[in-house]
Amino acid sequence: MRINIYEYPDGTNRFFKDTLVRDYDGTGCWELEVEMPDILNPYPLKMGGFAIEPPKGFSEMLSDCLSNENGKPHIKWTDEFNETHSCLLKILSRKERSTSLCL
Repeated sequence: MRINIYEYPDGTNRFFKDTLVRDYDGTGCWELEVEMPDILNPYPLKMGGFAIEPPKGFSEMLSDCLSNENGKPHIKWTDEFNETHSCLLKILSRKERSTSLCL
């Protein structure tokens, strides 16, 4: 499944979310189209964003699982045996987006 996630600057670091967050300073962000692995059973939420249901794991909101490893988006989750897993997301495209409340 292809979805869009957003990369936001945070000082010298970056963080990823599955929703576009508007603000007053309009700093901007990057919109990344990524390929979600089918094994994670991604599904859209009615309130916006996505959730995953990995095998032998628990349903979690995607924003809670997104992490930054060496500048690349990863999904991290813990299974029912308390083992942590990580999956690199393949970036298909990247474009700059405004986060300004007024367009």
